[in-house]
Amino acid sequence: MEVGFVISQSDIQGYSFLVSKDAKLDNNVFVITDSGIFGRVINIANMNNLLMDQDVLIYYDEILKHVAPERENYSIAHVKIYGYVKDNRINRVNSPPKPGDTVRIVDWNELKRLFGLEESDQSISIGYVLPYEQEFYFDPYRLVEKHFGVLAMSGAGKSNMISILLQEFTQRGIDLPVVVFDIHNEYYNFSQIYPDRFVSIKSGDIKLSGEYINTDVVSSLIEDLSETQLYILDSAISRLDSPSIDNLLSILRSKDDEKRSVNALIRKILHIRNMDIFGEIGLEEKIGMLKYGKSLIIDFSDSTNDRILSTKAYVLLKELFERRKRGEIPPVLVIVEEAHLLASNETNTESRLSQLILTRIAREGRKFGLCLGIISQRPYYLNQTIMAQLNVQIFLRIVNPYDLEYVKSVSEQLTEDDISSIPNLLPGEAIISGLLKYPLFVRFKLADSRLRSNYTDLRSMVDRYWEVNGRRRYLKDIDF
Repeated sequence: MEVGFVISQSDIQGYSFLVSKDAKLDNNVFVITDSGIFGRVINIANMNNLLMDQDVLIYYDEILKHVAPERENYSIAHVKIYGYVKDNRINRVNSPPKPGDTVRIVDWNELKRLFGLEESDQSISIGYVLPYEQEFYFDPYRLVEKHFGVLAMSGAGKSNMISILLQEFTQRGIDLPVVVFDIHNEYYNFSQIYPDRFVSIKSGDIKLSGEYINTDVVSSLIEDLSETQLYILDSAISRLDSPSIDNLLSILRSKDDEKRSVNALIRKILHIRNMDIFGEIGLEEKIGMLKYGKSLIIDFSDSTNDRILSTKAYVLLKELFERRKRGEIPPVLVIVEEAHLLASNETNTESRLSQLILTRIAREGRKFGLCLGIISQRPYYLNQTIMAQLNVQIFLRIVNPYDLEYVKSVSEQLTEDDISSIPNLLPGEAIISGLLKYPLFVRFKLADSRLRSNYTDLRSMVDRYWEVNGRRRYLKDIDF
Protein backbone atom coordinates (compact mmCIF):
# COMPACT_ATOMS: atom_id res chain seq x y z
CA MET A 1 0.00 0.00 0.00
CA GLU A 2 1.44 3.38 -1.03
CA VAL A 3 1.74 5.81 1.86
CA GLY A 4 3.62 8.80 0.44
CA PHE A 5 6.64 10.02 -1.48
CA VAL A 6 10.24 10.97 -0.70
CA ILE A 7 10.89 14.66 -0.09
CA SER A 8 13.87 16.97 0.47
CA GLN A 9 17.38 15.74 1.09
CA SER A 10 18.17 12.04 1.54
CA ASP A 11 21.30 9.94 2.00
CA ILE A 12 22.14 6.23 2.40
CA GLN A 13 21.43 6.44 6.15
CA GLY A 14 17.85 7.67 5.89
CA TYR A 15 15.25 9.87 4.26
CA SER A 16 11.93 11.59 4.94
CA PHE A 17 8.65 11.27 3.09
CA LEU A 18 5.39 13.17 3.00
CA VAL A 19 2.61 10.91 4.25
CA SER A 20 -0.47 10.74 2.05
CA LYS A 21 -3.50 12.32 3.74
CA ASP A 22 -5.59 9.13 3.56
CA ALA A 23 -2.74 6.79 4.57
CA LYS A 24 -2.69 4.89 7.86
CA LEU A 25 0.93 4.75 8.99
CA ASP A 26 2.37 3.45 12.28
CA ASN A 27 5.77 4.03 13.79
CA ASN A 28 8.24 1.12 13.32
CA VAL A 29 6.49 -0.22 10.23
CA PHE A 30 8.85 -1.31 7.44
CA VAL A 31 8.64 0.53 4.12
CA ILE A 32 10.21 0.30 0.68
CA THR A 33 10.52 2.81 -2.16
CA ASP A 34 9.67 2.00 -5.77
CA SER A 35 13.44 1.92 -6.36
CA GLY A 36 13.82 -0.88 -3.79
CA ILE A 37 15.25 1.06 -0.82
CA PHE A 38 14.17 -0.81 2.34
CA GLY A 39 13.91 0.73 5.80
CA ARG A 40 11.88 1.33 8.97
CA VAL A 41 9.81 4.32 10.01
CA ILE A 42 11.51 5.62 13.16
CA ASN A 43 9.54 8.83 13.69
CA ILE A 44 6.35 10.50 12.46
CA ALA A 45 5.86 14.25 12.94
CA ASN A 46 2.49 15.95 12.47
CA MET A 47 2.81 19.48 11.09
CA ASN A 48 0.64 22.52 10.39
CA ASN A 49 2.34 25.52 8.78
CA LEU A 50 -0.57 27.78 9.58
CA LEU A 51 -0.30 27.09 13.28
CA MET A 52 3.50 27.32 13.33
CA ASP A 53 3.58 31.05 12.50
CA GLN A 54 3.75 33.00 15.77
CA ASP A 55 2.22 36.11 14.15
CA VAL A 56 -0.75 34.09 12.94
CA LEU A 57 -1.32 32.46 16.33
CA ILE A 58 -2.04 35.87 17.87
CA TYR A 59 -5.25 35.89 15.82
CA TYR A 60 -6.05 32.20 16.32
CA ASP A 61 -9.60 32.72 17.64
CA GLU A 62 -10.48 35.02 14.71
CA ILE A 63 -8.97 32.59 12.19
CA LEU A 64 -11.17 29.77 13.51
CA LYS A 65 -14.26 31.70 12.40
CA HIS A 66 -13.17 31.66 8.76
CA VAL A 67 -10.66 28.82 8.28
CA ALA A 68 -10.49 25.15 9.29
CA PRO A 69 -6.85 24.80 10.42
CA GLU A 70 -6.98 21.00 10.14
CA ARG A 71 -6.96 21.41 6.35
CA GLU A 72 -3.35 22.50 6.71
CA ASN A 73 -2.35 19.37 8.68
CA TYR A 74 0.24 17.03 7.17
CA SER A 75 2.68 14.38 8.40
CA ILE A 76 6.35 13.80 7.72
CA ALA A 77 7.79 10.34 8.35
CA HIS A 78 11.50 9.70 8.91
CA VAL A 79 13.00 6.40 7.75
CA LYS A 80 16.12 4.53 8.80
CA ILE A 81 17.52 2.79 5.69
CA TYR A 82 18.59 -0.85 6.05
CA GLY A 83 19.33 -1.88 2.49
CA TYR A 84 18.33 -2.39 -1.10
CA VAL A 85 15.98 -5.29 -1.90
CA LYS A 86 16.73 -7.47 -4.90
CA ASP A 87 15.70 -11.10 -5.47
CA ASN A 88 14.15 -11.30 -1.98
CA ARG A 89 17.45 -10.33 -0.37
CA ILE A 90 18.50 -7.17 1.42
CA ASN A 91 21.71 -5.84 -0.07
CA ARG A 92 23.94 -2.90 0.79
CA VAL A 93 22.69 0.51 -0.37
CA ASN A 94 24.99 2.38 -2.72
CA SER A 95 22.78 5.36 -3.52
CA PRO A 96 19.91 7.04 -1.65
CA PRO A 97 16.31 7.29 -2.84
CA LYS A 98 15.40 10.22 -5.05
CA PRO A 99 12.92 12.93 -4.07
CA GLY A 100 9.58 11.99 -5.54
CA ASP A 101 10.10 8.21 -5.21
CA THR A 102 6.93 6.47 -4.07
CA VAL A 103 6.96 4.82 -0.63
CA ARG A 104 4.84 1.80 0.30
CA ILE A 105 4.44 -0.40 3.39
CA VAL A 106 6.15 -3.79 3.27
CA ASP A 107 3.39 -6.34 3.86
CA TRP A 108 3.79 -9.10 6.42
CA ASN A 109 4.35 -11.99 4.01
CA GLU A 110 7.09 -10.04 2.25
CA LEU A 111 8.69 -9.14 5.58
CA LYS A 112 8.67 -12.79 6.73
CA ARG A 113 10.54 -13.84 3.61
CA LEU A 114 13.10 -11.05 3.92
CA PHE A 115 13.77 -11.72 7.63
CA GLY A 116 13.42 -15.50 7.62
CA LEU A 117 10.62 -15.44 10.20
CA GLU A 118 8.57 -18.25 8.70
CA GLU A 119 7.52 -21.26 10.77
CA SER A 120 9.48 -24.51 10.51
CA ASP A 121 9.93 -27.74 12.48
CA GLN A 122 12.84 -26.18 14.38
CA SER A 123 11.35 -22.73 15.02
CA ILE A 124 9.71 -21.29 18.12
CA SER A 125 7.36 -18.36 18.64
CA ILE A 126 7.45 -16.13 21.70
CA GLY A 127 5.46 -13.12 20.52
CA TYR A 128 4.18 -10.76 17.85
CA VAL A 129 5.95 -8.22 15.66
CA LEU A 130 4.72 -4.65 16.17
CA PRO A 131 2.94 -2.85 14.65
CA TYR A 132 1.94 -5.75 12.36
CA GLU A 133 0.47 -7.75 15.29
CA GLN A 134 1.64 -10.91 13.53
CA GLU A 135 3.15 -13.94 15.27
CA PHE A 136 6.77 -14.47 14.32
CA TYR A 137 8.92 -17.60 14.34
CA PHE A 138 12.67 -17.96 14.55
CA ASP A 139 15.34 -20.60 15.07
CA PRO A 140 16.03 -20.61 18.85
CA TYR A 141 19.70 -21.39 18.25
CA ARG A 142 20.02 -17.98 16.56
CA LEU A 143 19.11 -16.48 19.92
CA VAL A 144 21.10 -18.58 22.38
CA GLU A 145 24.33 -19.28 20.48
CA LYS A 146 25.16 -15.56 20.45
CA HIS A 147 24.56 -15.06 24.21
CA PHE A 148 21.55 -12.85 24.93
CA GLY A 149 20.48 -10.31 27.52
CA VAL A 150 17.01 -9.35 28.76
CA LEU A 151 17.20 -5.89 30.30
CA ALA A 152 14.29 -4.04 31.88
CA MET A 153 12.97 -2.42 35.01
CA SER A 154 11.00 -4.44 37.54
CA GLY A 155 7.49 -5.32 36.34
CA ALA A 156 8.23 -4.85 32.64
CA GLY A 157 7.86 -8.55 31.79
CA LYS A 158 11.34 -10.13 32.01
CA SER A 159 10.23 -13.25 33.87
CA ASN A 160 7.27 -13.79 31.55
CA MET A 161 9.59 -13.53 28.53
CA ILE A 162 11.91 -16.21 29.98
CA SER A 163 8.92 -18.37 30.93
CA ILE A 164 7.48 -18.29 27.41
CA LEU A 165 10.93 -19.10 26.03
CA LEU A 166 11.28 -22.15 28.30
CA GLN A 167 7.70 -23.16 27.53
CA GLU A 168 8.40 -23.06 23.80
CA PHE A 169 11.63 -25.04 24.26
CA THR A 170 9.64 -27.74 26.04
CA GLN A 171 6.57 -27.87 23.80
CA ARG A 172 8.58 -27.72 20.58
CA GLY A 173 11.03 -30.41 21.67
CA ILE A 174 14.19 -28.29 21.61
CA ASP A 175 16.83 -30.67 23.01
CA LEU A 176 19.09 -28.00 24.53
CA PRO A 177 19.13 -28.39 28.35
CA VAL A 178 18.78 -25.20 30.38
CA VAL A 179 20.15 -24.26 33.80
CA VAL A 180 18.28 -21.34 35.41
CA PHE A 181 19.78 -19.39 38.30
CA ASP A 182 16.42 -18.53 39.88
CA ILE A 183 17.08 -15.80 42.44
CA HIS A 184 13.45 -15.17 43.47
CA ASN A 185 11.82 -18.61 43.01
CA GLU A 186 9.96 -17.53 39.89
CA TYR A 187 10.36 -20.74 37.85
CA TYR A 188 9.67 -23.49 40.41
CA ASN A 189 6.38 -24.40 38.71
CA PHE A 190 8.21 -25.69 35.64
CA SER A 191 9.32 -28.73 37.63
CA GLN A 192 5.67 -29.31 38.62
CA ILE A 193 4.12 -28.88 35.18
CA TYR A 194 6.95 -30.52 33.20
CA PRO A 195 8.53 -33.02 35.65
CA ASP A 196 10.05 -35.04 32.79
CA ARG A 197 12.00 -31.99 31.61
CA PHE A 198 12.70 -29.79 34.66
CA VAL A 199 14.18 -30.49 38.10
CA SER A 200 14.06 -27.83 40.82
CA ILE A 201 16.96 -27.77 43.30
CA LYS A 202 17.20 -25.63 46.43
CA SER A 203 20.57 -23.91 46.64
CA GLY A 204 20.74 -24.99 50.30
CA ASP A 205 20.86 -28.60 49.10
CA ILE A 206 23.97 -27.89 47.05
CA LYS A 207 27.08 -28.70 49.07
CA LEU A 208 30.60 -27.89 47.95
CA SER A 209 33.06 -30.75 48.04
CA GLY A 210 36.45 -30.54 49.76
CA GLU A 211 38.21 -29.67 46.49
CA TYR A 212 36.71 -26.18 46.81
CA ILE A 213 38.37 -25.55 50.15
CA ASN A 214 40.91 -23.30 48.52
CA THR A 215 42.04 -19.77 49.22
CA ASP A 216 39.84 -18.14 46.57
CA VAL A 217 36.61 -19.77 47.71
CA VAL A 218 37.16 -19.62 51.45
CA SER A 219 38.35 -16.01 51.39
CA SER A 220 35.32 -15.00 49.30
CA LEU A 221 33.09 -16.20 52.15
CA ILE A 222 34.86 -14.09 54.76
CA GLU A 223 34.09 -10.43 55.38
CA ASP A 224 36.86 -8.00 56.36
CA LEU A 225 39.77 -10.38 55.85
CA SER A 226 43.08 -8.61 56.58
CA GLU A 227 46.21 -9.20 54.52
CA THR A 228 47.81 -11.00 57.45
CA GLN A 229 44.82 -13.28 57.86
CA LEU A 230 44.78 -13.96 54.13
CA TYR A 231 48.44 -14.99 54.27
CA ILE A 232 47.78 -17.28 57.27
CA LEU A 233 44.74 -18.80 55.53
CA ASP A 234 46.66 -19.48 52.31
CA SER A 235 49.53 -21.08 54.25
CA ALA A 236 47.14 -23.31 56.24
CA ILE A 237 45.22 -24.45 53.17
CA SER A 238 48.45 -25.35 51.40
CA ARG A 239 49.20 -27.81 54.24
CA LEU A 240 45.87 -29.64 53.98
CA ASP A 241 46.26 -33.32 53.07
CA SER A 242 42.56 -34.08 53.35
CA PRO A 243 40.62 -30.85 52.69
CA SER A 244 37.79 -30.16 55.13
CA ILE A 245 36.80 -27.23 57.33
CA ASP A 246 37.56 -29.22 60.50
CA ASN A 247 41.04 -30.09 59.25
CA LEU A 248 41.65 -26.46 58.34
CA LEU A 249 40.63 -25.42 61.86
CA SER A 250 43.01 -28.01 63.34
CA ILE A 251 45.95 -26.60 61.41
CA LEU A 252 45.11 -23.04 62.46
CA ARG A 253 44.78 -24.05 66.14
CA SER A 254 48.21 -25.66 66.01
CA LYS A 255 49.91 -22.39 65.07
CA ASP A 256 51.98 -20.84 67.84
CA ASP A 257 52.70 -17.43 66.31
CA GLU A 258 50.52 -14.44 65.42
CA LYS A 259 47.88 -15.68 67.86
CA ARG A 260 45.70 -12.57 67.61
CA SER A 261 45.28 -12.81 63.85
CA VAL A 262 44.98 -16.61 64.00
CA ASN A 263 42.22 -16.50 66.62
CA ALA A 264 40.31 -13.90 64.65
CA LEU A 265 40.62 -16.07 61.55
CA ILE A 266 39.46 -19.17 63.46
CA ARG A 267 36.29 -17.32 64.50
CA LYS A 268 35.62 -16.48 60.87
CA ILE A 269 36.23 -20.07 59.73
CA LEU A 270 33.86 -21.31 62.46
CA HIS A 271 31.24 -18.98 60.97
CA ILE A 272 31.79 -20.60 57.57
CA ARG A 273 31.34 -24.03 59.13
CA ASN A 274 28.03 -22.90 60.57
CA MET A 275 26.93 -21.82 57.08
CA ASP A 276 26.83 -25.55 56.20
CA ILE A 277 27.87 -25.10 52.58
CA PHE A 278 30.63 -27.72 52.49
CA GLY A 279 29.72 -31.39 52.60
CA GLU A 280 30.22 -34.87 51.24
CA ILE A 281 27.51 -34.52 48.63
CA GLY A 282 29.03 -32.73 45.67
CA LEU A 283 27.53 -31.58 42.36
CA GLU A 284 28.11 -34.74 40.34
CA GLU A 285 24.59 -36.13 40.69
CA LYS A 286 22.83 -32.82 40.08
CA ILE A 287 24.89 -31.67 37.08
CA GLY A 288 24.83 -35.22 35.78
CA MET A 289 21.09 -34.84 35.15
CA LEU A 290 21.96 -32.68 32.16
CA LYS A 291 23.33 -35.80 30.42
CA TYR A 292 19.78 -37.14 30.25
CA GLY A 293 18.25 -33.97 28.83
CA LYS A 294 17.00 -32.61 32.14
CA SER A 295 16.92 -28.86 32.72
CA LEU A 296 17.76 -27.51 36.17
CA ILE A 297 16.05 -24.72 38.11
CA ILE A 298 18.50 -23.68 40.84
CA ASP A 299 16.37 -21.92 43.47
CA PHE A 300 18.50 -19.31 45.25
CA SER A 301 15.57 -17.70 47.04
CA ASP A 302 16.66 -19.40 50.28
CA SER A 303 20.07 -17.69 50.10
CA THR A 304 20.08 -14.44 52.09
CA ASN A 305 23.87 -14.09 52.10
CA ASP A 306 25.33 -12.47 48.97
CA ARG A 307 28.71 -14.08 49.56
CA ILE A 308 27.19 -17.56 49.63
CA LEU A 309 25.11 -16.73 46.56
CA SER A 310 28.16 -15.61 44.60
CA THR A 311 30.33 -18.51 45.78
CA LYS A 312 27.79 -21.22 44.96
CA ALA A 313 27.07 -19.60 41.61
CA TYR A 314 30.81 -19.53 40.91
CA VAL A 315 31.21 -23.23 41.70
CA LEU A 316 28.17 -24.25 39.64
CA LEU A 317 29.27 -22.17 36.66
CA LYS A 318 32.85 -23.40 36.90
CA GLU A 319 31.66 -27.02 36.98
CA LEU A 320 29.42 -26.46 33.96
CA PHE A 321 32.21 -24.73 32.06
CA GLU A 322 34.88 -27.36 32.78
CA ARG A 323 32.58 -30.34 32.16
CA ARG A 324 31.34 -28.86 28.92
CA LYS A 325 34.93 -28.29 27.77
CA ARG A 326 35.63 -31.98 28.43
CA GLY A 327 32.45 -33.01 26.62
CA GLU A 328 30.98 -34.65 29.73
CA ILE A 329 27.64 -32.85 29.42
CA PRO A 330 25.64 -31.68 26.39
CA PRO A 331 25.63 -28.05 25.21
CA VAL A 332 23.77 -25.98 27.78
CA LEU A 333 21.99 -22.62 28.01
CA VAL A 334 22.60 -20.93 31.37
CA ILE A 335 20.04 -18.26 32.31
CA VAL A 336 21.14 -15.94 35.14
CA GLU A 337 18.41 -13.88 36.80
CA GLU A 338 19.35 -10.63 38.60
CA ALA A 339 22.74 -10.90 36.92
CA HIS A 340 23.92 -7.56 38.31
CA LEU A 341 24.15 -9.31 41.72
CA LEU A 342 26.55 -11.92 40.33
CA ALA A 343 28.44 -9.84 37.77
CA SER A 344 28.82 -6.31 39.04
CA ASN A 345 30.79 -3.73 37.06
CA GLU A 346 32.78 -3.04 40.23
CA THR A 347 35.88 -4.98 41.31
CA ASN A 348 36.62 -6.44 44.73
CA THR A 349 32.96 -6.89 45.57
CA GLU A 350 31.11 -9.79 47.17
CA SER A 351 30.39 -11.07 43.66
CA ARG A 352 34.06 -11.19 42.63
CA LEU A 353 34.23 -14.96 41.98
CA SER A 354 30.93 -15.26 40.12
CA GLN A 355 31.88 -12.17 38.11
CA LEU A 356 35.16 -13.80 37.06
CA ILE A 357 33.61 -17.06 35.83
CA LEU A 358 30.69 -15.32 34.10
CA THR A 359 33.16 -13.06 32.30
CA ARG A 360 35.13 -16.09 31.16
CA ILE A 361 32.01 -17.91 29.95
CA ALA A 362 30.89 -14.77 28.12
CA ARG A 363 34.23 -14.65 26.28
CA GLU A 364 34.88 -18.34 25.71
CA GLY A 365 31.65 -20.26 26.32
CA ARG A 366 30.25 -20.13 22.78
CA LYS A 367 33.10 -22.16 21.30
CA PHE A 368 32.31 -24.97 23.76
CA GLY A 369 28.52 -24.79 23.49
CA LEU A 370 27.94 -23.07 26.84
CA CYS A 371 25.58 -20.16 26.17
CA LEU A 372 24.41 -17.34 28.44
CA GLY A 373 21.10 -15.60 28.99
CA ILE A 374 21.71 -12.57 31.22
CA ILE A 375 18.66 -11.06 32.93
CA SER A 376 18.86 -7.78 34.83
CA GLN A 377 16.82 -4.78 35.91
CA ARG A 378 19.96 -2.64 36.31
CA PRO A 379 22.11 -2.84 33.16
CA TYR A 380 24.17 0.12 34.39
CA TYR A 381 25.61 -2.09 37.15
CA LEU A 382 26.41 -5.06 34.90
CA ASN A 383 29.98 -5.96 34.08
CA GLN A 384 30.91 -4.23 30.82
CA THR A 385 32.87 -7.18 29.41
CA ILE A 386 29.82 -9.42 29.78
CA MET A 387 27.52 -6.80 28.28
CA ALA A 388 29.83 -6.48 25.27
CA GLN A 389 29.50 -10.22 24.61
CA LEU A 390 25.68 -10.20 24.54
CA ASN A 391 25.12 -10.18 20.81
CA VAL A 392 21.33 -10.34 21.18
CA GLN A 393 19.81 -7.71 23.45
CA ILE A 394 16.17 -7.60 24.45
CA PHE A 395 15.08 -4.30 25.95
CA LEU A 396 11.76 -4.06 27.72
CA ARG A 397 10.73 -0.89 29.54
CA ILE A 398 13.61 1.03 31.18
CA VAL A 399 13.21 4.50 32.67
CA ASN A 400 16.34 5.04 34.77
CA PRO A 401 18.47 7.62 32.92
CA TYR A 402 21.77 5.92 33.87
CA ASP A 403 20.51 2.60 32.53
CA LEU A 404 19.28 4.26 29.34
CA GLU A 405 22.65 5.90 28.77
CA TYR A 406 24.30 2.53 29.23
CA VAL A 407 21.88 0.92 26.78
CA LYS A 408 22.76 3.63 24.28
CA SER A 409 26.48 2.93 24.66
CA VAL A 410 26.19 -0.84 24.03
CA SER A 411 23.46 -1.00 21.37
CA GLU A 412 24.83 -0.49 17.90
CA GLN A 413 21.59 -1.26 16.04
CA LEU A 414 19.32 1.19 17.86
CA THR A 415 18.73 4.77 16.77
CA GLU A 416 18.23 7.73 19.10
CA ASP A 417 14.49 7.45 18.46
CA ASP A 418 14.58 3.75 19.41
CA ILE A 419 16.34 4.54 22.69
CA SER A 420 13.88 7.32 23.49
CA SER A 421 10.96 4.94 22.92
CA ILE A 422 12.15 2.41 25.53
CA PRO A 423 10.64 4.28 28.56
CA ASN A 424 7.27 4.30 26.75
CA LEU A 425 7.07 0.56 26.11
CA LEU A 426 4.10 -1.18 27.71
CA PRO A 427 4.57 -4.26 29.92
CA GLY A 428 5.49 -7.18 27.67
CA GLU A 429 6.68 -4.98 24.79
CA ALA A 430 10.32 -4.95 23.78
CA ILE A 431 12.93 -4.07 21.20
CA ILE A 432 15.01 -7.05 20.08
CA SER A 433 18.41 -6.04 18.79
CA GLY A 434 20.89 -8.46 17.23
CA LEU A 435 18.61 -11.44 16.56
CA LEU A 436 18.33 -10.21 12.99
CA LYS A 437 20.37 -7.64 11.14
CA TYR A 438 17.74 -5.09 12.11
CA PRO A 439 15.90 -4.38 15.38
CA LEU A 440 12.35 -5.63 15.88
CA PHE A 441 9.63 -4.18 18.08
CA VAL A 442 7.67 -7.06 19.60
CA ARG A 443 5.02 -7.93 22.15
CA PHE A 444 5.64 -11.17 24.01
CA LYS A 445 2.96 -13.77 24.52
CA LEU A 446 1.78 -14.56 28.03
CA ALA A 447 3.18 -17.82 29.37
CA ASP A 448 0.83 -20.51 30.65
CA SER A 449 -0.73 -19.08 33.82
CA ARG A 450 0.53 -22.11 35.78
CA LEU A 451 4.11 -21.18 34.89
CA ARG A 452 4.07 -17.50 35.70
CA SER A 453 5.95 -15.92 38.55
CA ASN A 454 4.87 -16.60 42.14
CA TYR A 455 4.86 -12.83 42.70
CA THR A 456 2.02 -11.61 44.91
CA ASP A 457 0.97 -7.95 44.85
CA LEU A 458 0.95 -5.93 48.08
CA ARG A 459 -2.86 -5.76 48.38
CA SER A 460 -3.08 -9.55 48.21
CA MET A 461 -0.33 -9.87 50.84
CA VAL A 462 -2.21 -7.54 53.20
CA ASP A 463 -5.54 -9.34 52.67
CA ARG A 464 -3.91 -12.72 53.13
CA TYR A 465 -2.20 -11.68 56.37
CA TRP A 466 -5.40 -10.49 58.02
CA GLU A 467 -7.31 -13.48 56.70
CA VAL A 468 -4.84 -15.79 58.47
CA ASN A 469 -4.26 -13.69 61.58
CA GLY A 470 -7.74 -12.40 62.23
CA ARG A 471 -9.18 -8.90 62.25
CA ARG A 472 -7.02 -5.91 63.10
CA ARG A 473 -6.86 -4.80 66.69
CA TYR A 474 -6.20 -1.19 67.54
CA LEU A 475 -3.65 -0.16 70.15
CA LYS A 476 -6.35 1.02 72.57
CA ASP A 477 -7.78 -2.53 72.65
CA ILE A 478 -4.42 -4.11 73.56
CA ASP A 479 -3.22 -4.56 77.11
CA PHE A 480 0.51 -3.87 77.52
